[in-house]
Amino acid sequence: MQQSPSTEHPGGGSEPSRALCYICTQHPYKYTCPGCQVHTCSLACSKQHKQQTGCSGQRDKFAFMPMQQFSDKHLLSDYRWLEEVSRADSNARRLRPPTPRRELPQHLSQLA
Repeated sequence: MQQSPSTEHPGGGSEPSRALCYICTQHPYKYTCPGCQVHTCSLACSKQHKQQTGCSGQRDKFAFMPMQQFSDKHLLSDYRWLEEVSRADSNARRLRPPTPRRELPQHLSQLA
């Protein structure tokens, strides 16, 4: 009995059929836009997608992410964003001019 050839994954099983590029619809997609999840096959298609849609290509860091889709990559991205916010806060506190001290009236300064 002869079996039809299939592409094997390193972990076993056969490779599922890949969807085509959203822009050219000729090749299987290789890349996914982090901003809008559009699938493209090449840099040229990716650039064309950004031109046509005005997409920035950057993931919305504040968008809701279901736990099923949340990965280590998202966790690391969130952690780096929190570090960036903390660093900006620290810099702002350091660079803020000191508030002038108000002098107490003579009769109150003797109490202190």
